Amino acid sequence: METKDDYLDCLKAEIGRECGCPAYFIRTDTVHEESDGKTIWHGEVEVFGLIGHPGAKHCFAWNHGRNRNDPNGELVIALEILPLTSARRAVQAQLRGSGCG
Repeated sequence: METKDDYLDCLKAEIGRECGCPAYFIRTDTVHEESDGKTIWHGEVEVFGLIGHPGAKHCFAWNHGRNRNDPNGELVIALEILPLTSARRAVQAQLRGSGCG
């Protein structure tokens, strides 16, 4: 089982590859999405600052599985570009199948 620091380092590396710029960790936001009173997603979204990205100052990253150690989870990276202005909105867009990655 990896540590939170290992997880954040992996996310930073993947953000660097995908976004073409270095990233630094800012905070963790917890997001809980429901539909018809049932939880459809609940987890932690990591918020990173981007250094030198031409279109965004921040991005959101998370493992779209049960938790950060889920081997079957999908790594999601979403740039903070309208309308994705919060971790929650980034998760909502991913759940709808648009706007991320």
